Amino acid sequence: MFKIEKNVPIPDNYRNKYNFAEMKIGDSVLLPHIVNVCQINSSLKRSGFKFCSRKTEGGLRVWRIA
Repeated sequence: MFKIEKNVPIPDNYRNKYNFAEMKIGDSVLLPHIVNVCQINSSLKRSGFKFCSRKTEGGLRVWRIA
């Protein structure tokens, strides 16, 4: 059985893991060894910009397109 805990704050560091908001249109980043593509997609949606991504030989490449 698991112990239920109250008033444990949620860490806010998940937004700082990827710096997509700092990218300019045309910039790209290679994310090697991506384990959770859903997490990446969620981060992209939260940024407020438009991106496209493709699997490449070295991992997942993400481009800012707007």
